[in-house]
Amino acid sequence: MPEQLDDRALNRALLARQFLLERTDRPLVEVVEAIGAMQGQAWGALPVGLWSRMASFAPDDLYRALERGELRWGIGIRGTLHLVSTDEHPVYAVVSEAGWTGSWHRAIEETTPGMYALRFAMLEHCASPRTNDELRAFAEAWIADHPGEIDPRELDAQRALSWRPIYRWSALTRVPGSPADLRAL
Repeated sequence: MPEQLDDRALNRALLARQFLLERTDRPLVEVVEAIGAMQGQAWGALPVGLWSRMASFAPDDLYRALERGELRWGIGIRGTLHLVSTDEHPVYAVVSEAGWTGSWHRAIEETTPGMYALRFAMLEHCASPRTNDELRAFAEAWIADHPGEIDPRELDAQRALSWRPIYRWSALTRVPGSPADLRAL
């Protein structure tokens, strides 16, 4: 029978797995995967959290990993921003969508064919980085081109929330500012 850990030993094991007891020399993507979705509501928290876990880390390492598409930063667990590897992002997106965050501030719980069409059109629109204002404008333009596709209750709810529920979709990822912004922290 495996050894049963007491609370202290279990807590220490978790801290060790997340490299909070001893810094690691492992590559950045492996560290993020070992942590298991690193929360990063504020962009500046990510480099600090990685620096505290890695023996050699520079903020530019994070930018390069994002630019190469190795990491993604976006809505994840509990509808908050998380950093995950690109390989693991689809799994986290499915889990997030299956949870309560999939209908966050929605007027109707079910996702209708019109909402699916809008969301997938938005994915195509987001092939290059977009601001939240651009996403709102895209949604309004799509609605104008597809009248009656979205339930009026849903449309009113989305507009009342400035389309935040749709751009909080876990399939979309965030793009940080420039590396200079990060160095200024």
